[in-house]
Amino acid sequence: MERTGKEFSEKKIILLRNGQYDLHDTADIIEIALVALENRSDVTINCNNPLLRKKCFFHKIAFTANLSICVVPDADVEFHKCIFWNRTSDVMVVYIDRASAKFIECTVKDSKGSGIAVNGQNSSASLTKCETTITSADNAFAYGIRVFNKGSLLVSDSRIYGNVRGIWVDEARVGIPAKTVIITDCEIYDNKYEGVVAVCVHNNAGGVYKSNEICNNKMGGIRFGYQAPGKPPCVVVNNYIHDNCGPALYEGLRYSENYSFSEELRECFWRGVFSEGNVSFPNMVLAEVSSNHCVQNDNGQKSFKPAAVMTHCVFCFRRDLKLKTCKRCMTATYCGKNCQKLHWQKHQYTCKATGQRNTIEVKVAEGFPNDGSYHVNFNKSHSSLAPSGPDYYPPPPKDGSRFVVKIQTSETDEFGGLVTDSRGLLSDEQDPNKARMLLYDRSHHVHFRVSCKPQLFHLIMECGMMGKRMTFTKKLYCWAAFQDVKTLRIFTHEFAEVQEW
Repeated sequence: MERTGKEFSEKKIILLRNGQYDLHDTADIIEIALVALENRSDVTINCNNPLLRKKCFFHKIAFTANLSICVVPDADVEFHKCIFWNRTSDVMVVYIDRASAKFIECTVKDSKGSGIAVNGQNSSASLTKCETTITSADNAFAYGIRVFNKGSLLVSDSRIYGNVRGIWVDEARVGIPAKTVIITDCEIYDNKYEGVVAVCVHNNAGGVYKSNEICNNKMGGIRFGYQAPGKPPCVVVNNYIHDNCGPALYEGLRYSENYSFSEELRECFWRGVFSEGNVSFPNMVLAEVSSNHCVQNDNGQKSFKPAAVMTHCVFCFRRDLKLKTCKRCMTATYCGKNCQKLHWQKHQYTCKATGQRNTIEVKVAEGFPNDGSYHVNFNKSHSSLAPSGPDYYPPPPKDGSRFVVKIQTSETDEFGGLVTDSRGLLSDEQDPNKARMLLYDRSHHVHFRVSCKPQLFHLIMECGMMGKRMTFTKKLYCWAAFQDVKTLRIFTHEFAEVQEW
């Protein structure tokens, strides 16, 4: 096999023995078939940014790319039993641009960026019996499969799991939605955000999501948008949707969908986006949802109370009295001070280590405690929530006893701009290493923002409940205690019950 990176001769069939093959720089691959020769194939092609043109065929080839493997305009490419990964950049592994590609029994895995992107008019991809799992924890916008800008997608009998987002159907930045999307008989699970996000699909075929199992996704099962008048409905039928940390099905408006609506309906659209209730406008097309089996999906935070949380005095083992917790580690429990003193000779060796393991320390922001300006009902605009503020609840204890705080990811950037639905745009508010989180107790005597705590951000995104607008924001109720006037301890071994404020 030629390794110069120059254009290959047309209409060649090349049989490859097991081994490593390098394509340097940008290689044009035209009218070629690369096939692994041996039954137990171990053929790897190391490449940078290859361009696949016209008709190409690949069988049992593993591609390791530094950038994207590009299927360029008008190409028609087939991959059989191939493996793809990109461990060096955060771009998609395979990019299909106004071309067509077929994947049969292929795997996209272990990549720093995203999986497969389908973009442009007459661009299409079909995946059958494939597997897409991207382990890109540091890339807030990674996805398994994405289609937009008049692209078409067919996925059947495949597994999409372990991605930030499973399948993403959207309009990108150009405001042009996908053309046709059909997802059937797939397993979509363990994705960091939703299993499927379907914003708009504008074609007579519409978007069809049928007979899939969708579970254990951290922000819900399927999210789909309203369609503009005259557009086809999204069809969601016969899916088994269970055990998602978020709603099984959620239909609502997203900021980016304004491109789909005519000028005369834009005002209605924006009222719907910012309204707390449902706003309808003329001839809006709703999804066709039927025969879905939805169980154990949860808008609230997950319960979390491991066996390490004691239900008895660790010294005398009594259970019939109200127990008090050691204020140093917040784990060991005692029926009274006498048992705690008698147990200290043994407990002292594990107390500090246990406390450190189960605690995230945050610095209290300057200006805390507040000047009393929070003497209002913060939840007066949300009738379903209990009131909060100094007029409604006493301040938290300062003696090291624990109290409940709400911590939520930010809905606005530092200038007040919305970030909750700008998922196609990079934002520090969605970067675990930079994101700001709002932390407050019911009295709002504790009320400040904390940032640069990735372990806390991941905890909220993994175990928290959806925000009011069902967008990017999530919140988590935690136990906290003052270590001193400048430091607050957030405990991670046990969550508080979900509060009504």
